[in-house]
Order: sequence, then C-alpha cells, then structure tokens
Amino acid sequence: MLSRNSWTKKTQKKFHELFFDKGTAVLIGWLWNAAISASISIMLGKLRSPDVVTNDVSHDSRSRMISPVLAYFIGMLCVTMCEGLIKRQESSFFQPLIPAFALIPAWAFKDLVVDFMNWATDVTQANIRWLCAIGVLLVSVGLSCVLPKPDPDAFLCRKMLARLNGTMALGDGYAFNAVFQHISVRNWSKCGFQVVYTPLITILTCRFRSLMDVKLEKATNNMFQEKLYLTLKDVSQFCSAWAAQALLNATYEEWWSTPTNKGRNLVWNLCFTIILCFGVAAMSVIDMEGNLWTLMLAIGGVNIGWAWSNSASASIALSTENQTSATFELLVIWMHVAVATVFLPILLACLDRCFQLICWKEHFPPLTVEGVDKGSTVGPSTVGLPSRSVENLQETE
Repeated sequence: MLSRNSWTKKTQKKFHELFFDKGTAVLIGWLWNAAISASISIMLGKLRSPDVVTNDVSHDSRSRMISPVLAYFIGMLCVTMCEGLIKRQESSFFQPLIPAFALIPAWAFKDLVVDFMNWATDVTQANIRWLCAIGVLLVSVGLSCVLPKPDPDAFLCRKMLARLNGTMALGDGYAFNAVFQHISVRNWSKCGFQVVYTPLITILTCRFRSLMDVKLEKATNNMFQEKLYLTLKDVSQFCSAWAAQALLNATYEEWWSTPTNKGRNLVWNLCFTIILCFGVAAMSVIDMEGNLWTLMLAIGGVNIGWAWSNSASASIALSTENQTSATFELLVIWMHVAVATVFLPILLACLDRCFQLICWKEHFPPLTVEGVDKGSTVGPSTVGLPSRSVENLQETE
C-alpha cells in the first residue's frame, strides 16, 4: 500500500498529465488555431466564424478549406521553431506550452477533415461523409508510414515532415466516429445509443492498443511496421476520446437541453466543464492500474480540454454577439489566446506549490517535543534545521 507521500506524488503526476499535458494543451492549441484561421480568413477576404467548434460558416465550402490548410502549415512552422526556443530556457515555467503548440496543426487538420467532408457533400449533392472519412483514414495512415522519423539535428523542412505524423491522430479519430455517426443516422446524439457505443469502443480500443504493443515488440527491425503500429495506436486513443465526448454531451443534454441564448449557452458549457473536471479529478486520485484505467484517464484529460474549448467558443460568441466588425471578432479571439497562454502556466505553478506544501506535511508531521507545545507542528526552525526549500528537503530524503 502506498504511503501518503508516495500517493501525493503519484496524484500530482496524474494531475499534470490530465489537466496540463492534455487538458491545457487541447485548449491552448484550439485557441491558437482558431485565431490563426480567423486571421487568414480576414486576410483572404473570407470571414470564418470564430465558433469553429460548430463549423457554422456561410461561404463556399471549397473556399473554407484554404484557411485550415494555411493554418496547418503556419502551426507546423510555429511549433517547430517555438519548441526549440522554449526548451533552451532555464525556467520550466512555459514548458506546458510545448504540447499546446504541438496541437495547433492537429486542430487545423481536424478542421480540414470537416471542411473536406462538407465540400465533397456539396459537390456530389449526396451524403458521402462516411466515404470521405474512410478515405481520410486510409490516406493519413498510409502517409504516416512513409514519413521520416523525428531528428533534432535535421533541417527545418525535415523536422516539419517528421512532425506531420503526430498531427493527424486528432482528425483521424474524428473521421472514425463520423463513419459510425453516418451508420447510426439519427441515433448518434441520443443517450441510449451512446451508452452502448462508447463503452464498446473504449473496451475494443484498450484491447487493440494492447495488441499494438505486442506487435511493436516484434517489429523492432521493421521500420514500416513500427510506424504503422504506432500510428494506429495513437489514432485509436482519439477514436475513444471523440466517442466519449459524444456520450458526455448526450448525457448532459438529457438533463439540461442546450439553450439557444448565447449567455445561457456559456453558463451551460461552464457547468458542463466544471462537472467534468471534478469527475476526472476524482478518477485521478483513485489508485488503480491497468490499460483500461490508463486509457480512461487519458480520454478524460482530452475531454477536459475539449470542454474548456467549447466554453471558450461560447465566450467568444457572446462577446461578439452584437458586433459585425471582423476586426473586433479577431481581437476578441486573440484576447482569449493571450489570457489562456499566460494564465494557465501561472495556474500550473500555483498548483505545484500546493502539492509541495502537502509533501511538506508528510516530511514534518505534527510531533510533541520538549519545549514545544503539545499539538504544535514541528518545522525546520523548531528542530534545529536551517530553512530550506521543499525541493532540497525532497532531494535530501
């Protein structure tokens, strides 16, 4: 059984993975992609709605694909250059931004998948979204098998090509669920269907990932197979994550229908996000092991980021409700980007400090010694130790 200090450190690690490595990264990556896409659309003279979650835009679907394509390559360039700059900093204050910037092209690729399916539907005048989704999956998985491996000493273009493989899993997971959304027709948004579909997909994903781990151990000398198995393993996690989002939304809407008023819609999204955060936080403190539990925690962290992204989208829509100026809408989006990019690393530092204080109590529990009142907490000064930081005390231990 874990001691209190070991349990605290393990819980702290889980909180980092769920709320910052995944949740925060998803939110910041979504905001940056939304801001870049909106900026490109304005420069091209085609205004793209800031509510990119619903993809509710009025101009031609083929023109819409220009924005995510350019945003994708701009995001790839930004993350490749910024990653090196952040890693060279002595302070780890902005380290959480590295996975966030890596998700900028991932969100752009997801937007491209959505716009491509809409464009194909408009051109053919038939519902072939499922066929387009299968095509996206086949092309992206095949492309991942021929891309070069990451090399820190390679040139910028080669680094960007190597990073392509890690940017398509988010869009591929969306495409995978789009196939089953077409098959289910009108039952996709119903809670009864999702209660059966999501657990089934999650269990199958867990088994599939375990199978890929076994295949990877046997494919050490075959680079093509290794890339294929790694790609399928990454995509499978987002397949379950998108299914879990559909289940959470369907369940929540059964209890509280989505309001049409933008102010109430913001409250609706915030309440959903807070409930989800508390639920995932409760899961993180449970000391359980296993592939299925690990997958569920990873899915929970990604959905926290998606929930906050929906709240940010509702906030942008409310802020620009009575405005027709595209410049003002763009300014609002960039303000949300600045707040999230600066505030969330500060929040991470504060939570780190809280966990350090909890660890301090483990190192110095309440004791009763001569010259100290009964029940007093013994710290460095009372036991004759020099005042040192919690980090030094942990290193000394």
